[in-house]
Amino acid sequence: MEEPAPKKPKVTHDEVDGVTKLPPQELVSFVVPAHNASSTIDDCLESICNITYRPLEVAVYDDASTDDTFDKLQAWVPKCAAAGVTLHAIEKKKDTPGGAGYAKNRAAEVCTGAYFAFLDSDDMALPHRVDVQLAMAKDDPSVIVGANFTRIPEGSTWHYTAWANALTDEQLVLQQYRSDLHYIYTSPRPYETLRECTIIMPTWFMAKARFEFVGGFDEAKTSATIPEDLIFFLKHLELGGTLKKANDTLVIYRSTKQVGHVVAHVVVRKRRHSSGSVCSKLPRRVLLRTRLESFERRVLSQWPTFTIWGCGRDGKAVFNELSSASKR
Repeated sequence: MEEPAPKKPKVTHDEVDGVTKLPPQELVSFVVPAHNASSTIDDCLESICNITYRPLEVAVYDDASTDDTFDKLQAWVPKCAAAGVTLHAIEKKKDTPGGAGYAKNRAAEVCTGAYFAFLDSDDMALPHRVDVQLAMAKDDPSVIVGANFTRIPEGSTWHYTAWANALTDEQLVLQQYRSDLHYIYTSPRPYETLRECTIIMPTWFMAKARFEFVGGFDEAKTSATIPEDLIFFLKHLELGGTLKKANDTLVIYRSTKQVGHVVAHVVVRKRRHSSGSVCSKLPRRVLLRTRLESFERRVLSQWPTFTIWGCGRDGKAVFNELSSASKR
């Protein structure tokens, strides 16, 4: 019996005239909110243009800036195009800014990529960021992928930076409710450990479908401020989301010494909308209450009883912020 002739390899659309072509890469979109970011937006966009991955787009929402942020954005459109990056520059012309959550949602709405990378307008991405995080995100459609970061000026918020960069993937979940209340009350620089998320937002990378499933960022409906990053982060976990962190340093996280009219002190954590923006006052009680609301839904509701061990300042702060139902 004759040996059957070997089957010819099946020719797919990726092979033409014997030349194998790589499958098309998925579009990645950078989501960037901006408000009075004239002094930093050039560095931010230049860093995105230096990203090695393609195809790439970036959407920057200028949230009612009073400086020349939008003029600079328009000047960057051809520069980005020359680098193979599509820039969507959107401007809110009304006098009142919508806030960080609002600006991020408006930028995300115009993005067409399968994956979102988040970055603040005063921060910078390193060239290999997308390659590293995309490879990690493709394994899990429900993941937020973070990364290590470095600070400028060097050494700023060193305590927070060291803590965040040292976290393992397991600790990203285990320490989601940690707030270091004692350090907040006693340190001259409490904002270093008044932590919102175990993965800082300017390093977030996730599937667009995941962002839409969680529902985007909460938007401030009044002049009161909200920790929109923390709310999204905890909701993501409540909806079965997972967390990973690249051990590579992929983001340069700028420490803005003076932003708007608020300076960080023992009660208020310094929080940027973007470089040069008006700071949002985030009292420690707001962050504690946000964490506890999630903790009550996901943990305490499963327990018939519980005890707060210790009646000092920290224990009282936790007890006072619990709902009436949990205190019974």
